[in-house]
Amino acid sequence: MKVSRHKSLPFWCASKERESRRRAMTRFGRKQVHGGLGQYIRNRTDIGVGKGLRDAVLEPANPFEPRATRPPRRWFVLCFLLAAMAFGFFFYFNNLL
Repeated sequence: MKVSRHKSLPFWCASKERESRRRAMTRFGRKQVHGGLGQYIRNRTDIGVGKGLRDAVLEPANPFEPRATRPPRRWFVLCFLLAAMAFGFFFYFNNLL
């Protein structure tokens, strides 16, 4: 059984095939790609380093009050106080103040 390569295609398939042959791929430079990705990340507020840091340091947001302030987590407050004490002791006992 031999199948002809010139068999007619349905009209919707044939039009897509012709369009794909006509369109040429455009090449983007490094600066264009970097600018486009930067703009994409700036428009997405749900991703990023700042969002990750806020989620790690602050308590989870209240879904019923999205505008409410988020208090810091206990471990962050404890670590901050211990680091501040160590810094203060270092400066005080080394007569740097």
